[in-house]
Amino acid sequence: MSTTNTRPPIIRAVRVRPTVKALALGCLLFSGCSDDDGDSNLGGSAGSQDASAGGSSLSEAGPESASSGSGGTSGSGGTSGSGGTSASGGASGSGGTSASGGSGGSGGASQPVCGDGLCDKTETAGNCPADCAPCQPLPPNATPIEKLLYELPPDTWYEMPNTPMRAVCPPKSEVGGVGDCEMVVRAWGGGALDTKRNRLILWGGGHNDYWGNELYAFEVATGTWKRLTDPSKGTVTNQDPLPDGNPVSRHTYDGIDYVHHADVLFAQGGSRASDGGGTDVTWTFDFVTSAWTNHAPDPKGPGGYCIATAYDPNSKSIFARSTKNLYIYDLESNVWTPLVGFGYTPLWPRYERWGDKTGTVDPKRHLFWSVGNGDILVWSIDEKKLVTEDWVTTGGGDYSNAGYVKGYPEQLFESGGGAVYNVDAPGFDYDVQADALVGWPNAGSPYVLDLTTKIWEKGSDQGAPTSKTSGGTYGRFRYIPAYNVFILVVSVDKNVFFYKNRGC
Repeated sequence: MSTTNTRPPIIRAVRVRPTVKALALGCLLFSGCSDDDGDSNLGGSAGSQDASAGGSSLSEAGPESASSGSGGTSGSGGTSGSGGTSASGGASGSGGTSASGGSGGSGGASQPVCGDGLCDKTETAGNCPADCAPCQPLPPNATPIEKLLYELPPDTWYEMPNTPMRAVCPPKSEVGGVGDCEMVVRAWGGGALDTKRNRLILWGGGHNDYWGNELYAFEVATGTWKRLTDPSKGTVTNQDPLPDGNPVSRHTYDGIDYVHHADVLFAQGGSRASDGGGTDVTWTFDFVTSAWTNHAPDPKGPGGYCIATAYDPNSKSIFARSTKNLYIYDLESNVWTPLVGFGYTPLWPRYERWGDKTGTVDPKRHLFWSVGNGDILVWSIDEKKLVTEDWVTTGGGDYSNAGYVKGYPEQLFESGGGAVYNVDAPGFDYDVQADALVGWPNAGSPYVLDLTTKIWEKGSDQGAPTSKTSGGTYGRFRYIPAYNVFILVVSVDKNVFFYKNRGC
């Protein structure tokens, strides 16, 4: 039986400039990544020291814990649910703050000029129609939450009150592992955006951390979480599939995506419960029938740890980068095809890199990007070749792969974007309205890459999560085209965050 948190949050949108709150997130052991076969987890067990940070269970996330627009406490007086101070007067944890924003620095960008062909941070279709296209309109029956998100000012963070996921978690007594449902996020867990229903899907756990294989969804229109499935019973470890026909729990990394044309969740790879072994089974979850399908393709696709995947709406295919190869998967024919291997020069050692990465697709230029853990790869979907060299950027921190290509000076690549590329599995997704890539380096300010100028710009950190997201962010930072806003989940015990990059 699925569970729903049916009490929607109180909505309060105020343009403020608060002091950044400290949102402390627990630390995890480093979980390294291995080769495609998953025969060695370089970081060892991620589980034994993770259990103590489970925290108390929130049986209900009610609106009483949030301050209303007129009755909330003032600037420095609001008390944080997690012990911190809320600058805008709302409570964090189960309460939350109002929208907050401000300039975060230019990162090398020039001053905006209407008519220059670039839709800059201060420009919208209303004040500069020459540069900015209007967003897709909201439906007439849009909810107050949808309207709030749609109308957020550019470069603004919003923490939605009463939205921790723990309210819909199953009891710990029903699920094995040293931790509880917090490990769906903390133990290298990814996410995918269901663009048909405008909801963020989370799935994770695995290794010795958490053995529950249930799915979660945050429905943006109502501001509520749902548990879409329940954990499997009986034998739930060390095999994929399980005896009940469902997939084993796993560290999902960046191995899950929403396949829009088929209306299914795609999943590949991961570190399974409880032995941590890699899995190479290809799964999809049908949102209409609420059933998993084991596709069992032959030959099998990439397995093991730290796979970075992304769905391409143009080719209707999934791209997957593993440690040793780049693949493409066609769901209709159920065929995995290797595109390029990294085991030999001139691509080795530059691209044969283990580590936590995040993938996305630029659908306008038909490019697959994979970034994170000190690495960047750009693949031309049309030309079927690596085009990383075409994407030397400026701003956003320095990046160099010099430490990885010693003895191979011809493979040296230096660029901007280091604030995003150098962290483990950053949030990283394409912004349709701005025609930009937005990276969130697991804490603080986002960084926005203008794909026309190839210049990074630093966004606001006011109201953003400030503590490092353990293990990386992966697909839990996603752009929602319907509202022109990014959604972000950093913990099952924290509220859901939203970031508006550019206006309409």
